[in-house]
Amino acid sequence: MEQFSISFTLGKAGSPHGANVAHNNRQFLAPNIRPGYTIQNVTFKAQPVEKAYEELFGEAVREYNEKQKRPTRRITDYYSHIANGHREEPFYEVVVQFGDSKSMVYGGSLWNEARTMLYEYMEDFEKRNPNLHVFNAVMHLDEASPHLHIDFIPFYTKERQRGLKKGVSMRAAMIEQGFAPQHGGKNQLVLWEESERKIMELILHRNGYEREDKDAHNPHLTVEEYKTVQDTKRLETVLKQSRTVSASDMQAEAFRKMKTELNVLHQTVSTLEEQKYSPYKSFFYASDDKLNFVTQQLTAEQIPYHETENGFEAQECYAQRIREIERSYKVPRTTARDRLRDDIDRYALTAKSFKELLQMLNHAGYNIKISKYISVKHWDGERYIRLKSLGEFYTERALRNRIGQRMKYEQQIEAQAEEAKKNNAPNKVVLMTMLQYMEVFVPYSLPVHKRRQDRPLT
Repeated sequence: MEQFSISFTLGKAGSPHGANVAHNNRQFLAPNIRPGYTIQNVTFKAQPVEKAYEELFGEAVREYNEKQKRPTRRITDYYSHIANGHREEPFYEVVVQFGDSKSMVYGGSLWNEARTMLYEYMEDFEKRNPNLHVFNAVMHLDEASPHLHIDFIPFYTKERQRGLKKGVSMRAAMIEQGFAPQHGGKNQLVLWEESERKIMELILHRNGYEREDKDAHNPHLTVEEYKTVQDTKRLETVLKQSRTVSASDMQAEAFRKMKTELNVLHQTVSTLEEQKYSPYKSFFYASDDKLNFVTQQLTAEQIPYHETENGFEAQECYAQRIREIERSYKVPRTTARDRLRDDIDRYALTAKSFKELLQMLNHAGYNIKISKYISVKHWDGERYIRLKSLGEFYTERALRNRIGQRMKYEQQIEAQAEEAKKNNAPNKVVLMTMLQYMEVFVPYSLPVHKRRQDRPLT
């Protein structure tokens, strides 16, 4: 009986070579494409990802924003919110293929059979996966062999106590579809991929073919990890060949160096495999400050993690280091006055007038009392606090001056940047960089730390 190999590869939008919708839709042509055959490609779906997000989550985001008292907690663009965060991937892509480039001859019987089976696989993909919204799906027939690119957004539908009632989550989507994590290194993704490969094998049997085992079991390897494995195989081949060379022709030092590199590569592959299959463990924190401290350390040390509603998930192989980071955290001493100073500093960076600053404080949950002296009290506070009692930098006059000087400075930088850009001046890059930093720091998009609590952030 004729045999077909099968290939099912999952990629992430945020990973190099993980997903490329522009390439899939032939917005540009790569060297391995045969332009004359591109017209035969089949487009099953081509929906802009932003429109897909609005269709899926628009209502849930609007309901969530209506419940938020603080403007800073509202989500203006959910797609950008996910794409720029560490919590989830904005979308995923799977590449599905029957057979390989060596066995395929364009227009031949096997080529046509592979195309037919890909149609069959695509037909029921969303029926099998109700929590995966396909926004782009293309069958490529202009490369070495027929294959599918399926781009999808994973989402949960079971409402949560905190956050959106419907949102992006690969883990939750898989669990809702019945792929609960198991012991022995099989998480929900591994189980789902095994299930999809079984579907591909079933399609083979229905069409009178058997599965060809290529002995290429590389689940969840990134491009970089795959290259490492291939480098290892090439080195092993070189070593085997070197044993057939006569001793007079062999350079001992080069041989020893090659063996050392091979051992290092073996250790690297072993470590990557161990990390790859290490099960995920959940870490929860009641304090947002502690959560921010730990995640900033993880980012600095390049330890991968995925944020959850009130914490994050990381692989168990990093648990010991995470516990060490937790123990190094020291609880900051904050008072109602400290919190008020921080909120004033935050809104003074964006307010265009003192009146707008008071309005922003009011929207953030502060009651404003205007008499001889302006006083404010948070809704959960015990008493009103006069602005002048916060220090010389927080009186009405000081705040008016601060806002006025800030706006004047920003206008000067913008004008200088436009002038430098127009004349292509040497300081153009410096000024444009300053503008970019202002855009990031002004809305507190980057974490900030005040060395002196009684002074404003400068």
